[in-house]
Amino acid sequence: MKQRFFLLVLIVAFSAKMNFAQSGQFTTIADNDPEASAILKKVKEKYQSYKEIMAAFSLIISIPEEDDFVQKGTLIRQGDMYYLKMPQQEVLCNGNSIAMVLHNNKEVQISDIPEEDADDNLLTPQSIFDFYDSGKYTYLLVNDISEKGRVLHQIEFKPIESDGEYFKIRLTIDKKTNAIVRAKAFASDGSRYTFVLGKTTTNTTHDKDFFTFKSDKFPGYYVEDLRE
Repeated sequence: MKQRFFLLVLIVAFSAKMNFAQSGQFTTIADNDPEASAILKKVKEKYQSYKEIMAAFSLIISIPEEDDFVQKGTLIRQGDMYYLKMPQQEVLCNGNSIAMVLHNNKEVQISDIPEEDADDNLLTPQSIFDFYDSGKYTYLLVNDISEKGRVLHQIEFKPIESDGEYFKIRLTIDKKTNAIVRAKAFASDGSRYTFVLGKTTTNTTHDKDFFTFKSDKFPGYYVEDLRE
């Protein structure tokens, strides 16, 4: 009898959270789940304490009726600057511009940094560690799961403005370490984009030149400058 009562309490509690997430009241920052806010505060404090982060990552792109596309690489982030290294391309951002080096084509594209409000700026090295702090989402702790011996929080975000590309984001956080495990964005067309963080090393040291594109490092590459 006690087990049945306990199960009923769990079902009611879970249903209440789901109803809250789906209701029209879940539309402003004031609706944010206090429990989720406390978790995100710890995450923010964790990553703000590092001068630099180096991490392995995987980007998984899932499109309906197509095989998943998986891109693996290494990320180094220092404030607004970052460097991405993947098998066929590198990306350098020195805080002022972005250089995308395409090794297959021996081509480099240099562009301005996208506007902060741009949807395609969501799962980038600039925002993956703090997009939740932008004030553009309401959020709720929806679940704790067990995965590979770890207990993980799952917090779901809903954009306040409904005209964006993504209608939901799910952030998975290690309960013990407050480390981000992955972020998954759900697009309106059925596509799913999952950014998974792997082994992470903190407080590595690189100077600003490391994040700045230098043409002499890529001899024979065509450089297209798209900056305004």
